[in-house]
Amino acid sequence: MDSFTIKFEFNAHISQVFNAWLDPAKFSIWLGPSGSQMTFLQADVREGGQSFWEMIMLDGSKKYGVIHFMNIVRDERLIYKQHFCDATGGFIQAPFSDSYPAYLMTIVHFTRMEDFSTQIQLTWEVLPDATAMELDTFQEMKPLMRTGWSESFFKLKGLLES
Repeated sequence: MDSFTIKFEFNAHISQVFNAWLDPAKFSIWLGPSGSQMTFLQADVREGGQSFWEMIMLDGSKKYGVIHFMNIVRDERLIYKQHFCDATGGFIQAPFSDSYPAYLMTIVHFTRMEDFSTQIQLTWEVLPDATAMELDTFQEMKPLMRTGWSESFFKLKGLLES
């Protein structure tokens, strides 16, 4: 199984950072590329629940995705499986690559630091049924993932400081 991991530290209380992931109104503000607009069309944020989102990109194109919440431990851990879908919620391959993994498991660990800041460690795991081509594409895209998540985390940092 292949994975991607990134860490980031926020000068905010752990519950504020955790809530920014679970509150769809906040999550939609900071996730995604600059200039994009994310909206949750359905949000059932609980273990076993799922959320359905739409993202309008800077060029006007739209992407849709589904988040399946697997494990939520308040101020500690969040685990969800995600995939792209069409406007009705039906599964599709990633709109930017036919060989990108169909599903990713997102694991976010929240750690309260001694100075009361919060560190998060996000890991994306490719599911075991991924093809060799999907694994290769995932590996090739890791630099873009780092850039994308860093950009989102800087937006989250701004949201937490406002």
